[in-house]
Amino acid sequence: MNRKVLKLYLVTNRYQDSLESFLEKVETACRSGVTIIQLREKISPPINTINWQNKSRKLQMPIRSP
Repeated sequence: MNRKVLKLYLVTNRYQDSLESFLEKVETACRSGVTIIQLREKISPPINTINWQNKSRKLQMPIRSP
């Protein structure tokens, strides 16, 4: 993987935020220089992760899924 992509790495979970609030925080992080985001959701149903990915793509946030 290109080292420039790994310049600033954010590991996060949604915790108790609404999806919209969470996406605002992620968008702010991206504008502040975050180049890769790892979403850690241990107890979230897969559909929630899919919804997050779809909304993130609409906002043109860089997403990479396993």
